[in-house]
Amino acid sequence: MENISLEISVSSLVMNKSEIERTVRLFYFDSRIPNSSYLIGCKYKYILQMEIELKKVIDGISQYYEWGHERFFVESYKDRSSCQDPINEQDLGIFPTIDLYELLKNYISFLKRFEDIEKLKRFIKEALKLITNEDYINNTHCTIIVDDIKINIYKNNKDTGLLIDDFINEIKSFIPYQN
Repeated sequence: MENISLEISVSSLVMNKSEIERTVRLFYFDSRIPNSSYLIGCKYKYILQMEIELKKVIDGISQYYEWGHERFFVESYKDRSSCQDPINEQDLGIFPTIDLYELLKNYISFLKRFEDIEKLKRFIKEALKLITNEDYINNTHCTIIVDDIKINIYKNNKDTGLLIDDFINEIKSFIPYQN
């Protein structure tokens, strides 16, 4: 697990003068596989589909499978997968397909842990309670690690003085769970 990073990021963005959009993103990546964090750009249903299709390649049911995201594009065959970053025209390397399959399986396991949005909110709320009240109120960025998950809270100036319950209740989107 030393190469694996689990992260929940909560950020507040000002959409217009009076509206703030608060978003939660769940990151899972393996530092041995460049750009794997860009899987955050994939919808939950697509991540589930990728795992199923990649298993078919490993089992010999399908010959190959192309999958990923615009910064992490993968062409997988039974034993080896080639990873690319098409935007930067960069070859990210060749990896055992089974390693990429494990990456997807573990990411799905992490996402399923928080599939219940209310459970995710409770987890973030409990983490925020571990941050000293002064740090929470006075800083626009707080980081805490709970259960090997790094939780980053990015607040906007409009969040100053906002109580934890109010901050949590105003979360509007949860990535990658949106349809």
